[in-house]
Amino acid sequence: MDNLLSGLIGALLGSVIGGLVTIWATKRMISHEWEKENINSQNKVKAFLNAIHEEVKMIQNMYIPGIGQKIDELTEGKFFNFYSRLKQNYFTIYSTNGHLIGEVKKPEIRESIVKTYAQAKGMIDSLEMNNDLLKEHDELHKVQIARRAEFDATVINLIGFAKILKKDHIELKQNLQKLIDLLES
Repeated sequence: MDNLLSGLIGALLGSVIGGLVTIWATKRMISHEWEKENINSQNKVKAFLNAIHEEVKMIQNMYIPGIGQKIDELTEGKFFNFYSRLKQNYFTIYSTNGHLIGEVKKPEIRESIVKTYAQAKGMIDSLEMNNDLLKEHDELHKVQIARRAEFDATVINLIGFAKILKKDHIELKQNLQKLIDLLES
């Protein structure tokens, strides 16, 4: 009986020790995996911010000296007489990795990313609208004599819209630079 009792106690004690070692090892493994996942997440966010930085600089380098300069040179009372070929697909990094914005730690950078891209997309929409108005203008210009009143109304619309384009352009230019400055700091 003593052998049986001592065998039972030994088995029970071995099971308890084995269970405690298993729990300890599991907790350690989970902690290690969490740390590894946290580091991977931080690396993804850093890579995302670097990619955003490059994309924004590319957009700025294409937009500001091209269409942006033409809008800067726009004078009061004139319309933007230039067809834009910009399309929404210039924002590949932002569009395919938008889910990472929420993981950016600095709220000012998160806000600036969203604001800048929303404004840039809005500017492209505005330029497409200007293209539509220019096309209408060009078509009306061909029959200007027969439809003078409609032509004049379109010119007035283009002049009014040019003010909006110029205002949106100035804000976009500022936000592009702000985002680049934030990402470079």
